[in-house]
Amino acid sequence: MRKIAYFVGVILFLVAMIIPVLALIWISSIEQKQYTVENDIRIGEIAYGDICEANRIDLEETVTVSGTVVSGKVDFIELSEYYEPYKLRFIIHEGDCVAKGQLIAYYKGNEVYADKDGIVEAISIGDESYIMLDSLSDLTIKVDCSDDNTFKKLVSVQNVLSKDDICIPI
Repeated sequence: MRKIAYFVGVILFLVAMIIPVLALIWISSIEQKQYTVENDIRIGEIAYGDICEANRIDLEETVTVSGTVVSGKVDFIELSEYYEPYKLRFIIHEGDCVAKGQLIAYYKGNEVYADKDGIVEAISIGDESYIMLDSLSDLTIKVDCSDDNTFKKLVSVQNVLSKDDICIPI
């Protein structure tokens, strides 16, 4: 009788230990089913603070440098057809941007127009009168770049400058 009571006691002890563990496993599996993702989820923005769809985008890196725009070519507007060059009255100055067909001076009351595009580098009046222009057809940017990584990024970019990037109409 003692052996049977001992055996029943051991079985009751094991049942008392195993039933709560099995109950926890069963409850956990039910809770985990609540968090499974369904294949047909539609997420949309309804109001402020509601769930909205996440969009995947690429990151961009921006490098800012400062420099000067220089021309690799020099053009000249010849003024040798004006026999009295000291009577030319210029309305442009050094550093101005000149477009082809733009009014640049007056000669004895007549208008003088530019026949080339460029940035005025110098105006020479005398025996050989001319306007020296930095051409807008061959522009480069002169940048002081001491950082190797920035230099590599700038070299890898293939940008082309035009006169629209330099001359802003007033």
